[in-house]
Amino acid sequence: MIRRLLLDNFLPPGHHCHYGRADFGLIAAPETHHHDFLEVFWIDEGAGEHVVDGERYQLSAGSLVLVHADDRHGFTGLAKRRCRLANIAFATATWEHIRDRYFADRPDLFARSAARAYQLTDARLRLLHEFAAEIAGGARSLAAIERFLLNLAHLIGAAGTVSSTPEWLASAIARLEESQRFAEGPHALVALAGRSPEHVAREVRRCYGRTPTDVVNAARMAFAARRLAETDDDIFGICLACGLSNLGHFYRLFRAAHGATPSHYRDQHRRIVGGS
Repeated sequence: MIRRLLLDNFLPPGHHCHYGRADFGLIAAPETHHHDFLEVFWIDEGAGEHVVDGERYQLSAGSLVLVHADDRHGFTGLAKRRCRLANIAFATATWEHIRDRYFADRPDLFARSAARAYQLTDARLRLLHEFAAEIAGGARSLAAIERFLLNLAHLIGAAGTVSSTPEWLASAIARLEESQRFAEGPHALVALAGRSPEHVAREVRRCYGRTPTDVVNAARMAFAARRLAETDDDIFGICLACGLSNLGHFYRLFRAAHGATPSHYRDQHRRIVGGS
């Protein structure tokens, strides 16, 4: 009999979503299951196979999948290739509220008949990490999962916002972190975009409703979150790597972005990864 997973078994009282990360190796016969909730998962590294209703689909880094409650599915990595996966699970009613309020005139992204697998560019995957950072940092409120779902819908084009973002802008934002030119502030974004400051500011406002400074600070805080989660670097060193010399300012920006202090974020993330 196929197992049916229940969201109530994962969520403590007052929590509205579940976040997890896992590394998969090769599983000869992956166990399939279904559940009473919706799920989003994506591949950060490596490659694997998603088994859905008896069919196998190969996925690689940047693959994003929306899982319906009735999907009979499982997952396996591929031989000699580690696959790192992250997922967020939430009540069907949460998405239905978002859809009814904001996307009632659009196809349901989670419908069983919908194409629910997407391949994100590196720039889009960076944006997904930014959108998921609050939940990855430990937030489990209804507001947190609703923010994530709204951003997710924009990311894959349901609302037409991120899909209309020029590729040069999405690429420049992604390259901000790769280049670590944070000390230059908005000037770095302008240089990476190869457009005039006025043009960059206009497009950032149109696409994201924010200023270039906001975008740079978001990239700084996404970078800081990964350094906190993946390294033992001291917090002041991470602050400096973000191009900031004022530790108090760094703390304020980080708390605003992730809902926790840097030290609390590091502790939470390691508890999540370690399962304790």
